[in-house]
Amino acid sequence: KLTENLTKEYHSKSDEKILTQYFTKLESDYSKSKLNSEFITEFKKFVDQFWQDLKKILSASNLTMVSIINRYLKYNEGIDTKLEESECETHYNDLLSLLLFLKISIEKDLMVEEKNRHILSIELDRLLFLILGNNDDMRDSCEVIQNFKELFPRLDSSEKLRIANSRDVSIIISGQFDNDNSDHHTELKKEELDFSLNPSINNSKLDEMNTNNITDVQLPINILYAHRDNLNAVNKTRKQYNNLKDMKRKIDEELKLDGTS
Repeated sequence: KLTENLTKEYHSKSDEKILTQYFTKLESDYSKSKLNSEFITEFKKFVDQFWQDLKKILSASNLTMVSIINRYLKYNEGIDTKLEESECETHYNDLLSLLLFLKISIEKDLMVEEKNRHILSIELDRLLFLILGNNDDMRDSCEVIQNFKELFPRLDSSEKLRIANSRDVSIIISGQFDNDNSDHHTELKKEELDFSLNPSINNSKLDEMNTNNITDVQLPINILYAHRDNLNAVNKTRKQYNNLKDMKRKIDEELKLDGTS
């Protein structure tokens, strides 16, 4: 029990440090006198609420920022990213900026799926996003998609069913990767994924389902791109924003979210 409490306290302090670091930098970046005052007022109010929302998500679950970044970069909660501190900060910046921008664009409650340990899965209202982080600027988007297809059979049956039963599912390829051919890959058909389920215990509904009856009625999965350059572009043009709606338009443009919200 003592070890458990110490571990929890350690992660709590680590989470606080990571979030404080990110939001302090954000505060600094968006406190310039040249920025529109109406926009700044709206933005800071939104950011403060977003920070509180993240704290609530972490405190009400077994999630930690470390487990989240492991899912984001390694597609496995149990594999430590083992990055230098400066590199870690950059990836947390990518991820937290992406979550913030999604929240600004879609304006719904953010939920982080806790049970699935192999992939970072978030929901905003009826929209499901599977976020695939990357740390290799030579990795082509095709390779990222192929890695996801190979990973998919290892997902829990409950997660496969959640993806199958969601009408609006998007993969977001994020971070550092080769973005040259991203325009050619905008969707992934469900039949390209292995939806076969592991045998369940006392759950006939799961046992009756198979790959065919899952994929036959499903829309394709959208593929979206949140390259670090796209995320940075949203911040670089902040002088042009007169209000939060202007920022939302820029986010939708960079992340091509028009069809999802």
